[in-house]
Amino acid sequence: ISTSRNSQKRKMVLGLRTKSRRDNGVFVEYLISIKELKPWPTSQVPAQCVLLKWENGENNSGSFIAVVGKDTIMFNESFRLTLTLEPKGGADNKFQKNLLELNVYDAKKKDKGG
Repeated sequence: ISTSRNSQKRKMVLGLRTKSRRDNGVFVEYLISIKELKPWPTSQVPAQCVLLKWENGENNSGSFIAVVGKDTIMFNESFRLTLTLEPKGGADNKFQKNLLELNVYDAKKKDKGG
């Protein structure tokens, strides 16, 4: 009898947890790889070294530096982006937009505050 009471208590606790939980978001983890940026107009943008900065909201960001080649910037870098996709709130199973912003800067000018 005590065994069945313990299992009933566990079921009740689990039931309470699932009923009180309102989180409908979907947790996802992306592995984003950036290989190269091509074509790169070296005649118009004479940077020798560039900084690629990525941002996703206020709390997710990062950057890396690459050397500029003849007409290509080779990055060969990867980063993980973990986030929760929030539902729009309708029966159509769509999620709110989530923006990943990528910016390329001249690394020497960025270091000087430009």
